[in-house]
Amino acid sequence: MTMTPLSLKNTDEFICSFIWAGDSRDPLKITLNMLLRTLTYHQVMANYLDFISVFGSQSEPRDLRFSGFRENVSLSPALGPTNIEDLGRSGQQYQLCYNLKGVSSTMLANKKRWSIRQAAIHHQFDVVFGTTLWIITKGNRDLKDRIEDMTSPNGKAEDQSFGSPEQSFRSSLSVHLLLCNWSTEEWCWYIQWLEAEIEDEVRKPLLVTNVKSLLTLILQTKLAVYGPRGPREAQLIYTTKHLQSVQHWEDKTNEAVMILEANTDVLTSIRKFYERLIEHSEFPVTQAYSEHVRTFARQVDEMIYDSKMQIARAKVLVRITENRKTMVRTPPFQSHICSH
Repeated sequence: MTMTPLSLKNTDEFICSFIWAGDSRDPLKITLNMLLRTLTYHQVMANYLDFISVFGSQSEPRDLRFSGFRENVSLSPALGPTNIEDLGRSGQQYQLCYNLKGVSSTMLANKKRWSIRQAAIHHQFDVVFGTTLWIITKGNRDLKDRIEDMTSPNGKAEDQSFGSPEQSFRSSLSVHLLLCNWSTEEWCWYIQWLEAEIEDEVRKPLLVTNVKSLLTLILQTKLAVYGPRGPREAQLIYTTKHLQSVQHWEDKTNEAVMILEANTDVLTSIRKFYERLIEHSEFPVTQAYSEHVRTFARQVDEMIYDSKMQIARAKVLVRITENRKTMVRTPPFQSHICSH
Protein backbone atom coordinates (compact mmCIF):
# COMPACT_ATOMS: atom_id res chain seq x y z
CA MET A 1 0.00 0.00 0.00
CA THR A 2 1.16 3.55 -0.67
CA MET A 3 0.03 6.43 1.47
CA THR A 4 1.34 9.71 0.18
CA PRO A 5 0.27 13.30 -0.53
CA LEU A 6 1.75 12.77 -4.04
CA SER A 7 3.85 15.94 -3.51
CA LEU A 8 1.41 18.16 -5.39
CA LYS A 9 2.56 21.79 -5.51
CA ASN A 10 3.66 22.53 -1.93
CA THR A 11 0.62 21.21 -0.10
CA ASP A 12 -0.29 18.17 1.95
CA GLU A 13 -4.01 18.68 1.46
CA PHE A 14 -4.40 15.88 -1.09
CA ILE A 15 -3.82 12.40 0.35
CA CYS A 16 -4.38 9.37 -1.85
CA SER A 17 -3.78 5.88 -0.51
CA PHE A 18 -3.74 2.87 -2.81
CA ILE A 19 -4.22 -0.74 -1.74
CA TRP A 20 -3.46 -3.35 -4.36
CA ALA A 21 -2.29 -6.92 -4.97
CA GLY A 22 0.14 -8.53 -7.35
CA ASP A 23 -2.86 -9.80 -9.31
CA SER A 24 -6.58 -9.17 -9.07
CA ARG A 25 -7.10 -12.52 -7.30
CA ASP A 26 -4.08 -12.40 -5.00
CA PRO A 27 -4.14 -11.30 -1.35
CA LEU A 28 -3.94 -7.54 -0.92
CA LYS A 29 -0.50 -6.21 -0.06
CA ILE A 30 -1.50 -4.93 3.36
CA THR A 31 -1.69 -6.48 6.81
CA LEU A 32 -4.76 -6.30 9.00
CA ASN A 33 -2.87 -4.07 11.45
CA MET A 34 -1.83 -1.65 8.68
CA LEU A 35 -5.38 -1.49 7.39
CA LEU A 36 -6.91 -0.85 10.81
CA ARG A 37 -4.37 1.86 11.65
CA THR A 38 -4.97 3.61 8.33
CA LEU A 39 -8.76 3.51 8.56
CA THR A 40 -8.71 4.56 12.21
CA TYR A 41 -6.30 7.44 11.70
CA HIS A 42 -8.42 8.90 8.92
CA GLN A 43 -11.72 8.03 10.66
CA VAL A 44 -12.95 6.22 7.54
CA MET A 45 -16.62 5.25 7.58
CA ALA A 46 -17.15 1.62 8.58
CA ASN A 47 -19.07 0.83 5.38
CA TYR A 48 -15.79 0.78 3.48
CA LEU A 49 -14.98 -2.59 5.04
CA ASP A 50 -17.92 -4.08 3.13
CA PHE A 51 -16.50 -2.80 -0.14
CA ILE A 52 -12.97 -4.13 0.36
CA SER A 53 -14.18 -7.51 1.63
CA VAL A 54 -14.57 -8.71 -1.98
CA PHE A 55 -10.79 -8.62 -2.45
CA GLY A 56 -8.28 -11.25 -1.38
CA SER A 57 -7.00 -14.65 -2.43
CA GLN A 58 -9.49 -16.42 -4.72
CA SER A 59 -9.49 -18.75 -7.71
CA GLU A 60 -12.49 -17.09 -9.39
CA PRO A 61 -13.86 -13.56 -9.14
CA ARG A 62 -16.39 -13.35 -6.35
CA ASP A 63 -19.14 -11.01 -5.25
CA LEU A 64 -19.53 -9.46 -8.70
CA ARG A 65 -23.16 -8.87 -7.77
CA PHE A 66 -22.20 -6.68 -4.82
CA SER A 67 -22.46 -3.00 -5.58
CA GLY A 68 -23.30 0.05 -3.54
CA PHE A 69 -22.94 3.69 -2.63
CA ARG A 70 -22.76 5.09 0.89
CA GLU A 71 -22.54 8.66 2.17
CA ASN A 72 -22.00 10.47 5.45
CA VAL A 73 -22.43 14.24 5.63
CA SER A 74 -21.44 16.23 8.75
CA LEU A 75 -21.40 19.93 7.91
CA SER A 76 -22.39 21.45 11.25
CA PRO A 77 -19.55 23.28 13.07
CA ALA A 78 -17.75 20.65 15.14
CA LEU A 79 -16.31 20.86 18.62
CA GLY A 80 -14.15 18.36 20.45
CA PRO A 81 -11.85 15.62 19.07
CA THR A 82 -13.03 15.81 15.46
CA ASN A 83 -11.80 19.41 15.14
CA ILE A 84 -8.00 19.08 14.75
CA GLU A 85 -6.66 22.07 12.87
CA ASP A 86 -3.07 20.76 12.74
CA LEU A 87 -4.32 17.80 10.71
CA GLY A 88 -6.49 19.93 8.44
CA ARG A 89 -9.66 18.64 10.07
CA SER A 90 -12.51 20.93 11.00
CA GLY A 91 -15.04 18.18 11.61
CA GLN A 92 -17.16 19.68 8.82
CA GLN A 93 -16.85 17.12 6.09
CA TYR A 94 -18.58 14.63 3.86
CA GLN A 95 -17.58 11.05 3.16
CA LEU A 96 -18.43 8.76 0.26
CA CYS A 97 -17.66 5.14 -0.44
CA TYR A 98 -18.68 3.14 -3.48
CA ASN A 99 -17.47 0.46 -5.83
CA LEU A 100 -17.26 0.30 -9.59
CA LYS A 101 -16.38 -2.44 -12.05
CA GLY A 102 -14.56 -2.20 -15.34
CA VAL A 103 -13.25 -4.65 -17.91
CA SER A 104 -9.76 -5.15 -19.27
CA SER A 105 -8.31 -7.44 -21.90
CA THR A 106 -5.14 -9.49 -22.26
CA MET A 107 -3.76 -11.63 -25.07
CA LEU A 108 -3.39 -15.33 -24.31
CA ALA A 109 -2.14 -17.69 -27.02
CA ASN A 110 -2.88 -15.04 -29.65
CA LYS A 111 -6.47 -14.78 -28.48
CA LYS A 112 -8.03 -11.90 -26.56
CA ARG A 113 -9.38 -12.66 -23.12
CA TRP A 114 -11.40 -10.24 -21.00
CA SER A 115 -11.72 -9.97 -17.23
CA ILE A 116 -14.00 -7.96 -14.96
CA ARG A 117 -12.10 -5.79 -12.46
CA GLN A 118 -13.41 -4.21 -9.27
CA ALA A 119 -12.40 -1.04 -7.47
CA ALA A 120 -13.51 0.09 -4.02
CA ILE A 121 -13.32 3.83 -3.39
CA HIS A 122 -13.47 5.92 -0.23
CA HIS A 123 -13.41 9.72 -0.41
CA GLN A 124 -13.72 12.42 2.20
CA PHE A 125 -13.52 16.18 1.93
CA ASP A 126 -13.18 18.85 4.63
CA VAL A 127 -15.22 21.85 3.52
CA VAL A 128 -13.30 24.30 5.74
CA PHE A 129 -9.67 23.37 5.07
CA GLY A 130 -10.16 21.62 1.72
CA THR A 131 -8.32 18.55 2.98
CA THR A 132 -8.98 15.70 0.55
CA LEU A 133 -8.57 11.98 1.22
CA TRP A 134 -8.88 9.09 -1.20
CA ILE A 135 -8.44 5.40 -0.39
CA ILE A 136 -8.65 3.21 -3.49
CA THR A 137 -8.49 -0.58 -3.43
CA LYS A 138 -7.96 -2.47 -6.66
CA GLY A 139 -6.26 -5.68 -7.77
CA ASN A 140 -3.52 -3.88 -9.70
CA ARG A 141 -1.96 -0.41 -9.97
CA ASP A 142 -3.94 0.79 -12.97
CA LEU A 143 -5.91 3.49 -11.14
CA LYS A 144 -2.85 4.53 -9.15
CA ASP A 145 -0.96 5.16 -12.39
CA ARG A 146 -3.87 7.10 -13.87
CA ILE A 147 -4.28 9.37 -10.86
CA GLU A 148 -0.55 10.01 -10.67
CA ASP A 149 -0.57 10.91 -14.38
CA MET A 150 -3.53 13.23 -13.89
CA THR A 151 -1.87 15.02 -10.97
CA SER A 152 1.62 15.12 -12.52
CA PRO A 153 3.15 18.34 -13.91
CA ASN A 154 1.88 17.26 -17.34
CA GLY A 155 -1.73 17.15 -16.13
CA LYS A 156 -4.29 19.92 -16.25
CA ALA A 157 -3.72 22.70 -13.74
CA GLU A 158 -7.29 22.51 -12.45
CA ASP A 159 -6.83 18.81 -11.63
CA GLN A 160 -3.92 19.45 -9.28
CA SER A 161 -4.77 22.77 -7.64
CA PHE A 162 -5.24 22.67 -3.86
CA GLY A 163 -4.59 26.27 -2.83
CA SER A 164 -8.13 26.78 -1.53
CA PRO A 165 -11.11 24.63 -0.53
CA GLU A 166 -12.83 25.56 -3.80
CA GLN A 167 -9.83 24.43 -5.86
CA SER A 168 -9.56 21.21 -3.86
CA PHE A 169 -13.27 20.58 -4.39
CA ARG A 170 -12.91 20.97 -8.15
CA SER A 171 -9.89 18.63 -8.19
CA SER A 172 -11.83 16.01 -6.21
CA LEU A 173 -14.54 16.03 -8.88
CA SER A 174 -11.84 15.35 -11.48
CA VAL A 175 -10.80 12.19 -9.61
CA HIS A 176 -14.43 11.05 -9.49
CA LEU A 177 -14.65 11.57 -13.26
CA LEU A 178 -11.47 9.58 -13.82
CA LEU A 179 -12.86 6.68 -11.80
CA CYS A 180 -16.25 6.83 -13.52
CA ASN A 181 -14.59 6.92 -16.92
CA TRP A 182 -12.49 3.87 -16.05
CA SER A 183 -15.69 1.96 -15.23
CA THR A 184 -17.30 2.74 -18.62
CA GLU A 185 -14.51 2.97 -21.18
CA GLU A 186 -14.07 -0.66 -22.35
CA TRP A 187 -17.56 -2.12 -22.17
CA CYS A 188 -18.31 -1.43 -25.83
CA TRP A 189 -15.41 -3.68 -26.88
CA TYR A 190 -16.25 -6.29 -24.26
CA ILE A 191 -19.78 -6.69 -25.59
CA GLN A 192 -18.45 -6.84 -29.13
CA TRP A 193 -16.19 -9.68 -27.98
CA LEU A 194 -19.19 -11.48 -26.44
CA GLU A 195 -21.06 -11.14 -29.73
CA ALA A 196 -18.18 -12.76 -31.58
CA GLU A 197 -17.73 -15.55 -29.02
CA ILE A 198 -21.43 -16.43 -29.00
CA GLU A 199 -21.57 -16.43 -32.76
CA ASP A 200 -18.50 -18.62 -33.04
CA GLU A 201 -19.99 -21.11 -30.58
CA VAL A 202 -23.24 -21.41 -32.50
CA ARG A 203 -21.44 -21.66 -35.82
CA LYS A 204 -18.88 -24.24 -34.70
CA PRO A 205 -20.91 -27.15 -36.10
CA LEU A 206 -20.85 -25.31 -39.44
CA LEU A 207 -17.08 -24.74 -39.20
CA VAL A 208 -17.55 -20.98 -39.56
CA THR A 209 -15.49 -18.70 -37.30
CA ASN A 210 -14.32 -15.11 -36.82
CA VAL A 211 -17.69 -13.42 -37.31
CA LYS A 212 -17.62 -10.07 -35.59
CA SER A 213 -20.81 -8.03 -35.84
CA LEU A 214 -24.18 -8.13 -34.17
CA LEU A 215 -25.88 -8.03 -37.59
CA THR A 216 -24.38 -11.38 -38.60
CA LEU A 217 -25.36 -12.78 -35.19
CA ILE A 218 -28.98 -12.46 -36.30
CA LEU A 219 -28.09 -14.78 -39.21
CA GLN A 220 -25.96 -17.17 -37.15
CA THR A 221 -28.54 -19.99 -37.15
CA LYS A 222 -30.20 -19.09 -40.41
CA LEU A 223 -29.31 -22.52 -41.81
CA ALA A 224 -31.05 -24.18 -38.88
CA VAL A 225 -34.17 -22.08 -39.33
CA TYR A 226 -34.41 -21.56 -43.08
CA GLY A 227 -32.11 -24.26 -44.49
CA PRO A 228 -33.27 -26.72 -47.17
CA ARG A 229 -34.88 -29.97 -45.97
CA GLY A 230 -35.20 -32.07 -49.10
CA PRO A 231 -34.57 -35.84 -49.19
CA ARG A 232 -31.05 -35.43 -50.63
CA GLU A 233 -29.88 -33.09 -47.91
CA ALA A 234 -27.83 -34.08 -44.85
CA GLN A 235 -28.84 -33.04 -41.36
CA LEU A 236 -26.46 -31.41 -38.88
CA ILE A 237 -27.43 -31.67 -35.21
CA TYR A 238 -26.51 -29.19 -32.50
CA THR A 239 -25.59 -31.31 -29.48
CA THR A 240 -26.12 -30.61 -25.79
CA LYS A 241 -22.45 -29.67 -25.57
CA HIS A 242 -22.96 -26.90 -28.12
CA LEU A 243 -25.99 -25.57 -26.28
CA GLN A 244 -24.19 -25.65 -22.93
CA SER A 245 -21.37 -23.62 -24.40
CA VAL A 246 -23.79 -21.06 -25.81
CA GLN A 247 -25.52 -20.96 -22.42
CA HIS A 248 -22.19 -20.08 -20.80
CA TRP A 249 -21.78 -17.06 -23.05
CA GLU A 250 -25.39 -16.05 -22.55
CA ASP A 251 -24.74 -16.09 -18.80
CA LYS A 252 -21.66 -13.91 -19.33
CA THR A 253 -23.79 -11.43 -21.26
CA ASN A 254 -26.42 -11.35 -18.52
CA GLU A 255 -23.60 -10.75 -16.05
CA ALA A 256 -22.45 -7.77 -18.14
CA VAL A 257 -25.98 -6.34 -18.09
CA MET A 258 -26.15 -6.70 -14.31
CA ILE A 259 -22.79 -5.00 -13.78
CA LEU A 260 -23.50 -2.17 -16.21
CA GLU A 261 -26.82 -1.49 -14.50
CA ALA A 262 -25.09 -1.49 -11.09
CA ASN A 263 -22.40 0.90 -12.35
CA THR A 264 -25.10 3.15 -13.77
CA ASP A 265 -26.85 3.23 -10.40
CA VAL A 266 -23.60 4.18 -8.66
CA LEU A 267 -22.81 6.93 -11.17
CA THR A 268 -26.34 8.28 -10.75
CA SER A 269 -25.92 8.23 -6.95
CA ILE A 270 -22.65 10.17 -7.16
CA ARG A 271 -24.21 12.81 -9.39
CA LYS A 272 -27.29 13.16 -7.19
CA PHE A 273 -25.14 13.41 -4.07
CA TYR A 274 -23.29 16.47 -5.36
CA GLU A 275 -26.47 18.05 -6.67
CA ARG A 276 -27.97 17.70 -3.16
CA LEU A 277 -24.76 18.84 -1.53
CA ILE A 278 -24.78 22.31 -3.08
CA GLU A 279 -28.37 22.70 -1.87
CA HIS A 280 -27.36 21.87 1.71
CA SER A 281 -27.95 24.81 4.03
CA GLU A 282 -24.55 24.40 5.72
CA PHE A 283 -22.45 23.83 2.62
CA PRO A 284 -20.41 26.95 1.73
CA VAL A 285 -21.94 27.39 -1.71
CA THR A 286 -20.51 29.92 -4.14
CA GLN A 287 -21.14 30.43 -7.84
CA ALA A 288 -17.88 28.57 -8.56
CA TYR A 289 -18.97 25.50 -6.55
CA SER A 290 -22.33 25.41 -8.33
CA GLU A 291 -20.71 25.67 -11.76
CA HIS A 292 -18.24 22.90 -10.95
CA VAL A 293 -21.09 20.59 -9.93
CA ARG A 294 -23.15 21.42 -13.01
CA THR A 295 -20.19 20.65 -15.28
CA PHE A 296 -19.49 17.46 -13.34
CA ALA A 297 -23.13 16.34 -13.57
CA ARG A 298 -23.18 16.85 -17.35
CA GLN A 299 -20.07 14.72 -17.80
CA VAL A 300 -21.40 11.95 -15.57
CA ASP A 301 -24.70 12.02 -17.46
CA GLU A 302 -22.79 11.39 -20.69
CA MET A 303 -21.19 8.31 -19.16
CA ILE A 304 -24.57 7.12 -17.86
CA TYR A 305 -26.06 7.53 -21.32
CA ASP A 306 -23.23 5.52 -22.88
CA SER A 307 -23.67 2.78 -20.28
CA LYS A 308 -27.39 2.58 -20.99
CA MET A 309 -26.63 2.17 -24.69
CA GLN A 310 -24.34 -0.76 -23.90
CA ILE A 311 -26.99 -2.26 -21.62
CA ALA A 312 -29.54 -2.10 -24.44
CA ARG A 313 -27.05 -3.67 -26.84
CA ALA A 314 -26.28 -6.50 -24.42
CA LYS A 315 -29.98 -7.18 -23.80
CA VAL A 316 -30.56 -7.49 -27.54
CA LEU A 317 -27.70 -9.99 -27.67
CA VAL A 318 -29.26 -12.03 -24.86
CA ARG A 319 -32.64 -12.02 -26.59
CA ILE A 320 -31.24 -13.12 -29.93
CA THR A 321 -29.17 -15.86 -28.28
CA GLU A 322 -32.18 -17.18 -26.38
CA ASN A 323 -34.30 -17.29 -29.53
CA ARG A 324 -31.70 -19.02 -31.68
CA LYS A 325 -30.80 -21.46 -28.91
CA THR A 326 -34.44 -22.46 -28.59
CA MET A 327 -34.72 -23.00 -32.34
CA VAL A 328 -31.64 -25.16 -32.80
CA ARG A 329 -32.54 -27.49 -29.93
CA THR A 330 -36.06 -28.08 -31.27
CA PRO A 331 -36.12 -31.15 -33.58
CA PRO A 332 -38.10 -29.60 -36.46
CA PHE A 333 -35.51 -26.82 -36.63
CA GLN A 334 -32.25 -28.78 -36.43
CA SER A 335 -29.80 -27.46 -38.97
CA HIS A 336 -29.13 -28.93 -42.39
CA ILE A 337 -26.26 -28.72 -44.79
CA CYS A 338 -26.63 -29.31 -48.46
CA SER A 339 -25.06 -32.55 -49.74
CA HIS A 340 -24.50 -31.31 -53.24
